[in-house]
Amino acid sequence: MPLSRHPILPIISSFFGIVCLGFGITYMLYPQIGYSLYGFSSAPKSSSEWKIMERIMILYGAKDVFIAAAIFASTWFGTRRSAGLILIA
Repeated sequence: MPLSRHPILPIISSFFGIVCLGFGITYMLYPQIGYSLYGFSSAPKSSSEWKIMERIMILYGAKDVFIAAAIFASTWFGTRRSAGLILIA
């Protein structure tokens, strides 16, 4: 059996999708926690800077949720080639 047909690959791919989904939900619902997960050394000082950073973190969260949806869709409903290309991207 070639490695590209191994039965564990969809499970590993789903794990990556779950990780992306978890980060995306965290960034969207709790932007300040997501901000600290990025490892920035200093937090914004004014409230206007926090508002901008919250919006940016929500955008990053939406991107991660979209990536998770693409991983799940290509893994379970698409071809192995499309799933591999999405995981590489």
